[in-house]
Amino acid sequence: MGSPTPPGSSDEDEVEVDTFFKPGAINNESQLADQMHAMFTWEGTLQFPNPVGDAIHRKEHKFVESETVLIVLEPKIGATPEMFLEKVLNKLQNKETIKYMHLHHADVGDVEDRVPFDFKKFGEVLAAHLPKVELLYIMHMPVKNFVLKSEAIKSLQLLQPEFMDNKWDINLPYLENLDLQFHSPPAKGKFLRSLINCPRIKTFFAYKWWHHDDPMRPFYLPNCTQFTLRRFEDIAEIRLYLPRVESLNLIACFRLEKLHLLEAGHPDHAEWNTGPGEKQSHFAIDVEVSGLTDEGMANLERTGRVTNPEDMLRVVEENKREWGLE
Repeated sequence: MGSPTPPGSSDEDEVEVDTFFKPGAINNESQLADQMHAMFTWEGTLQFPNPVGDAIHRKEHKFVESETVLIVLEPKIGATPEMFLEKVLNKLQNKETIKYMHLHHADVGDVEDRVPFDFKKFGEVLAAHLPKVELLYIMHMPVKNFVLKSEAIKSLQLLQPEFMDNKWDINLPYLENLDLQFHSPPAKGKFLRSLINCPRIKTFFAYKWWHHDDPMRPFYLPNCTQFTLRRFEDIAEIRLYLPRVESLNLIACFRLEKLHLLEAGHPDHAEWNTGPGEKQSHFAIDVEVSGLTDEGMANLERTGRVTNPEDMLRVVEENKREWGLE
């Protein structure tokens, strides 16, 4: 979801007009669902108030659907799998064509509305009632029993969800996009195991994500081409298996000093791992405002995979001067 910029703010003149979200027609619930999806997935700048945001915060709907979109706006409507079936799924008109599903808590300040959405049996529910869903976006929603298994989901986005227990486990063998913002999986040890269950990830993006797994355990992402960590602030050293990465972004990772790129993948990924003697990809790296040390740079240069080593060195030296570390 884009960054909201109020009209008249100092940033407004610096953003090109065509980057702003422009709501379309909203004459019925179907158009509202499509416009909510467009706004939630907008990559440019959002201005508030706008008609779509106003419709969400009026809380006139518990859910809305269109031919391809389902938006659930109230967590307690999914307090149990049975309630979700009765209150939502049995009322849908577009079960066979819905591709994009959003769980969006319309009013995060409403204490009475903090009954969590229960993910128990959620994978089974999707397969039976919404077999075409390929994008699941969970935004500000209180959640419990987060165990997610699906062979249809290709994109999972988590924006500041509120996990009410210690369960966090995903098994999405066809997942291609994983986006985590303002979120840390609460179950220690589950995240990296879950990555192994998702071998087809092509794009990994994390912003203000606090990593609680053992920092010595690797990230295994054999098909990832775009890997981004922004504001990854609590770990000094990580290990990555990224044999096909093309863009590696470590922006504002203040404490990250070393990055180890592994040559061997996980045994469960044998069909995607590079073989002995097989070359891994070259990639451009962005280390703006990162804590990468001289040793960390040397580790990367020794791989022979970095296509812009001069840029990496220049930015790291600028970081040192800015922080008074020379």
